[in-house]
This record gives sequence, C-alpha cells and structure tokens, in this order.
Amino acid sequence: MGITVVMCTYNGAKYILAQLESIAAQSCLPDQIIICDDGSTDNTTRMIENFIRNTKIPVRFIQNTTRLGVTRNFQQAISLSDNRYTALSDQDDVWLPNKLERQLDFLRQNPQYDMVFSDLLLTDEDLEYLGVTLWEKFRFTGHRRKLWRRGKGFQLQMKNGNVVAGSTLLFRTACREKFQHLLSKPYHIWFHDGIIANVAALENKIGLIEQPLVKYRQHKEQFTEPYRKRTYPNLRLQYQELFDDFTQMGFSKTHLRYLANMLRHLTFRETLPPGKLKRILKVFAEWISLGYFRYSRSIGRVALEDILNNKTGYHS
Repeated sequence: MGITVVMCTYNGAKYILAQLESIAAQSCLPDQIIICDDGSTDNTTRMIENFIRNTKIPVRFIQNTTRLGVTRNFQQAISLSDNRYTALSDQDDVWLPNKLERQLDFLRQNPQYDMVFSDLLLTDEDLEYLGVTLWEKFRFTGHRRKLWRRGKGFQLQMKNGNVVAGSTLLFRTACREKFQHLLSKPYHIWFHDGIIANVAALENKIGLIEQPLVKYRQHKEQFTEPYRKRTYPNLRLQYQELFDDFTQMGFSKTHLRYLANMLRHLTFRETLPPGKLKRILKVFAEWISLGYFRYSRSIGRVALEDILNNKTGYHS
C-alpha cells in the first residue's frame, strides 16, 4: 500500500531543500523517495546527501554518469519504484501538507482511475502567491474540467496542450507499463508529464482534483529542455508518431478517431494551395465542417492565418 516519490534533479541547489522538506512534512508520509540527479555541477548532491542523513524516510539516490535529460531521467526514476503508488516531484516546488493524503484518498475512492492530478498555485521565487493558479493561466476552465470528467481529456490534451503538471501526478505503479517505453521517444512537444497524461486520458484513466496541492515556483533558473515550436509541420509529425505508437500499443480506431481526424486537419492546413481564392474556399469549407472548431485552439485567428498563408502557424 506504500507510496514512492520520484524526483529528478539538475542544478537545483537553490530550492531543492524546501521541496524535500515539504515531502517529509506530508500528513501521509511516503515509504520511499527515489532521487535521480542528472549530473548537477552545483551543490545539489551535497544538499540531497544532507537531507538523507537527517530524514527517517528511506532515500535511494542515483547520480547519473551520463546526462539523460528530463524525460528519460524520469523514465529511469519511475522504473525503480516498487511501491503500489508513485508520485512525481520536481526539484523547485513545494507540496502542500495534505497533497499525498488527498490524492491517495481519491484513488482509493475511485478505482476506475489509474492516476490523478491537481491544480497548482503559481508563486514567485519566494513562494509568494501570484493570485492565479496554473489551470487559470492555461484556461482549463470549469467547462473544460466537466468535459474531462466526461471522458474528453484526450481531446482536450490534443487540442489545447498539456494541462497535467508532473509535480501533481500520483499513479498506481502498475499502470507504468502502459507508458514507460514512450518516455524514451523524442516527442519534442511533450515532456514526461504530457506523455503519461496522454496515455491515461486516452482510456479515461486520469482523474482530477480541483484543489491546488502544489506551490509552483516561478524563477529564472527554471530548467526545461529545448523543444520544437508547435508549428503545424512539426505538430503533424509529432501527432503522426503518437498515432503510430498508440496503434502499435493496440488502441482501437475508436480510441484514436479524434487523433486521426486531427491529423487530417493538420495535413489539410499544411497542404493549402498557394492561390488566395482557392485557399479561402477550402478554409471556408473546413470552417463549415467545424474542423477549425474541433481541432484548433484559436478558431478565428488560425483560419485567418491560413487564408493569409501566414505559416508561422501555431496550432493554438
């Protein structure tokens, strides 16, 4: 019945102690912490070692000899978890004291779900609340949350982008077999949390908790890997790879219908004719068939970009 917290670190000395202390102060303590450091050159490893000496929670600390990057480092850390539940942790956030307890209760009361995520409080580098949550910033509105609960999470992820922050994820460790191998794939528009959430959402296996359970620190030292812009040639190629991978995993055409239709829409946008009149007619036909409504974020702006042949084109 235990919980393993997995944390991946890289040059996080400035804030890591606050996050580790918030894990150690949980109302429901984890049974194990696994930390995989990806070659830090600051005092991160020293601070982790000091924490290990002063905590009663068993900690397994791995120092990578070769840089893996964020997503593959989380793949490694998740593979080492041997408890029933696994929670993901970033190195610079702070968990509210009831995070694990609240999420564990949710999964126990909702056996239909493999995992759960929550909202986050956006803070400055000193953990002062900025007056907005991550869901508010991402426009994950009450209406969209209702759609998520009705099984439309995958469609929302594909159309609007990832709203699942890895630092809020708790999942049944057994379900990692469904997504582990995908974490080594070069999906440039998703990190580990988006990949995990996409797989779970496709089967409607990821629930949500409205209450913010994490303080999400905003600071200039935040580390993210380089990724490709969401322009539609790149987006189509990434979605095509995702579609192929999901097909190989045995998901049915019914499961993948939305993704297949999105690929059709992105291909349509990529192959519009050069003549403005022909483009207008094709865009109008796609508009009437609700293609822009179903598969683009900003309906009017995207359609106008296509008419003007302005292929800076974010999918949004």
